Amino acid sequence: MEWLSEWFDKIGRDFNRTYKGEEAECAKAAATGIVSLRDGNYTVIPEYVFKHGDRVRVFDATNNRIQSLPDKFSSFLVLSKLHLAHNQLTELPTSILLSTITTLNLEHNRLTTLPDAIGKLIRLRKLELHHNPLKELPPSVGDLQSLEYLDMSHCNLFHDGAKKIDLGIVGRCLALVELRLDNNSLQTIPESLCNLKRLKILTLDNNLIENVPNSLFMGCTQLQKLSLLGTKVVVEHIQKVRLSWMFCFLNCFKLIYWFTFVLVVNLSPHRMSSFLKAMWIDSLNDVRHL
Repeated sequence: MEWLSEWFDKIGRDFNRTYKGEEAECAKAAATGIVSLRDGNYTVIPEYVFKHGDRVRVFDATNNRIQSLPDKFSSFLVLSKLHLAHNQLTELPTSILLSTITTLNLEHNRLTTLPDAIGKLIRLRKLELHHNPLKELPPSVGDLQSLEYLDMSHCNLFHDGAKKIDLGIVGRCLALVELRLDNNSLQTIPESLCNLKRLKILTLDNNLIENVPNSLFMGCTQLQKLSLLGTKVVVEHIQKVRLSWMFCFLNCFKLIYWFTFVLVVNLSPHRMSSFLKAMWIDSLNDVRHL
């Protein structure tokens, strides 16, 4: 029976190692406010992480095999950053949508929608949803008035007038500074995006877009980078975008903005220079005709 004794000894050692590991993690969470389960091959979130929920500010369970989340996240009273990227989540319980969260990373999961309660994240500044097979967005996404960064690349998004997914909702997130919609099936740019006065970066690479509405430049007055790599937009169309007399009047001290504006449409440096020069001369001509 020597083998049986060795087997029990091994079980005991494994149990002690696990117990001590959990004890150490609990102590770390209590001391630092950080819970890290990253790369741990977890399929469920262990119970011990909730023992010091009133102190946890950062929860990171990136790169595991978690398929569902427990309803115990409400014990995280001061949680600020929640990282659940690279898992197998198909839905989110409303219990994780805490008003204290500023960063929510859900990239590389299997989400098809978001809960309506997403709009309650009044402090949310960064939302990463890329590489999820989204089929719809709840209207409450437009209530995210603190949101500055949104990434919905590789999400099977459509917007062709028949509106498979209503991206117009995003146009209500008025604090947005950076919006990434690369590698989808977008055919048009929603007019509502022109309401984003603070938007500085808009990437639309590898979509089916053919035209850029003039109102995008008129409304997004702080836009610095517009990326259209792999789309059907041609330079000649963009060159027709002119500054209206009102736009010139309201932004006469920002004309130098055109020199710093970056438009990525697969141009060589020489063609890029020629394009920006033509746009600048065109704009000055408009001013002369006021």
